[in-house]
Amino acid sequence: MDGPAPFRMSPWRRVRYFFQEPSVRLAVYASLDRASNRIAASVKSQRGMSRTKARVTAHAFVFGYFAAPEQWHLDGGVRPIADYGAEGMPVLRGVWTEL
Repeated sequence: MDGPAPFRMSPWRRVRYFFQEPSVRLAVYASLDRASNRIAASVKSQRGMSRTKARVTAHAFVFGYFAAPEQWHLDGGVRPIADYGAEGMPVLRGVWTEL
């Protein structure tokens, strides 16, 4: 196993593939995009948002949520991954209230 020691010893060691392997990263982003589009369609129909506002809101939430583990990875995985989620959630709460 390669990579810094925190990745080798962590149960999260496979997470690095989401961020380092181009084909996996592309697949993850494509999956996030599809999920965002489904959420946007649902929000538009249930909340009466414009297509633009629903799409921007859904993408901000989905991709913003993914940014927390990505930052954990960029920082070398030295802090618990949950700390990144907790730190990012206040930012996303504003987006969530739009949904």
